[in-house]
Amino acid sequence: MAPANRKLRAVHIAMTAAAWGVLLASLIHLAFIWGSLDETLGVHFDSEGEFDVFASKCFIAYPYAVGFGVLLLCGAADFVIRRIKVSPKLDETGSKLAREALYIHIDVIKLTVSVFFAYWVHCVKVQHKLDTLVPNVGLYLLMANLIVFIIAYNVIKKRHRIKA
Repeated sequence: MAPANRKLRAVHIAMTAAAWGVLLASLIHLAFIWGSLDETLGVHFDSEGEFDVFASKCFIAYPYAVGFGVLLLCGAADFVIRRIKVSPKLDETGSKLAREALYIHIDVIKLTVSVFFAYWVHCVKVQHKLDTLVPNVGLYLLMANLIVFIIAYNVIKKRHRIKA
């Protein structure tokens, strides 16, 4: 389900499509190069971005499983958000705004997670060191997203509380 606001719905659909598209494009690329990959690959990275686990190339499916799993969970969250009463203490406008803030928050999570796992798989496919800056930037983006959501929700609660 998408948000009620038309413009926000368009952004939500675009971000969801981008999140799925990034992982699907990476998976399609993997299918094309599968035969040229070595049977044993570095599949996991240590804190320095160096490979610390070497295993069958089948283990390259792990980042896809986690990435697509997160996207499916976010899709379930979208479905639930549409149906829940965000807070009984908020008026109609406040509930709508809080719900839309949740949609944006989840969209950022979807896009960040899909880009991170697509990058991880890329590094495994080419057997290149993981640039530790990328996961750190993703983590900071997720933390900033959470902080912005908390601030936005508190502002909404303050301005749209039902008067007793």
